[in-house]
Amino acid sequence: MAGELLARSGIHTDVRLDLVRGAHLLVPPPPGQSLPSHGLFVEVPGSQRIAFLLPYQGQLLVGTTEETQHLANPIEPSQQERELLLELVRFHLPSWELQAMDQGSWFSGLRPIVHSTADVSQSSRDAVFRRDHCVISVFGGKWTTARALAERVAATAPFNGLS
Repeated sequence: MAGELLARSGIHTDVRLDLVRGAHLLVPPPPGQSLPSHGLFVEVPGSQRIAFLLPYQGQLLVGTTEETQHLANPIEPSQQERELLLELVRFHLPSWELQAMDQGSWFSGLRPIVHSTADVSQSSRDAVFRRDHCVISVFGGKWTTARALAERVAATAPFNGLS
C-alpha cells in the first residue's frame, strides 16, 4: 500500500487508508441473447449501495465495492456478496439468472480509500494529495475520477516550475 511504501522510503504521512474489497461476477451471455449495449449503475434493491452491470470483453460484469478487507484474509467474494450479485442479475436481467449461476465466474479486487469513518460505505471517496519535495502521493480516489486526479497531479508536479 502507498502508506507502507512511503514509510519504507522514510516519508511520513498522516493519511490512513482502508482497504475495501470489490466483488465481481462475470457472466457470458445466455444462448440466443446478446450483451446489453450500455452499462448500468444501479441501486442494490433494499439498500443504498450502488452496483454496476457493464458489458466487458464479450461478457456481463456485475460488481460492487463495500466490504472492508485485511491483507491477511483471502481476497475473494463472500457468500453474502455472491448472493447480492446474483440478486442483482435476477432483479435487472432475470433471463440471465441461470447463466450467472451455472457459468458465472467470481473474482475480487481491492481499492484503497481514505479513512474517514468506521463504516466504509459512508467514507469519502475523495482523493487526498500529499507532496514531499519531488514525491507526490495520491491516496484514495476512484476510477470515475481518474482523469481529474491525473490533471491535478500534472498541475502540481515539480516539472511545472514548483520546487
